[in-house]
Amino acid sequence: MSRRDLAADGTPPRQTPGQATRWDTQDAAWESMQPRLNTINHRVLAAIVASPRTCDELEQDLALTHQTCSASVNNLMRRGLIVAEGYRKTRSGRSARVWRAAQSEFLFPIGVEKAHGRA
Repeated sequence: MSRRDLAADGTPPRQTPGQATRWDTQDAAWESMQPRLNTINHRVLAAIVASPRTCDELEQDLALTHQTCSASVNNLMRRGLIVAEGYRKTRSGRSARVWRAAQSEFLFPIGVEKAHGRA
């Protein structure tokens, strides 16, 4: 199996003909986003560090689509940079997780806090 035949986690793509057809476009979309991912993740993390927010609030504040914003939030959460902190209502009235920055010792190496006024 080639790279195109495997998902990022090494599993084969979905099996139905319709899903297999979408696989190539998903790969192309993922590859096209790579240059922008660090910038998007940085913007989302900076907004959450400034004040805890829901994905819905981040979408509004940063003018991101839901898909882009939720992917970034998931990426930051998996990397341990943000954690869930309760729930808040969205524009549609549904409950959504509020995300906050992980403790500063996880975000900033030892000694950096003092250099940047974060004691």
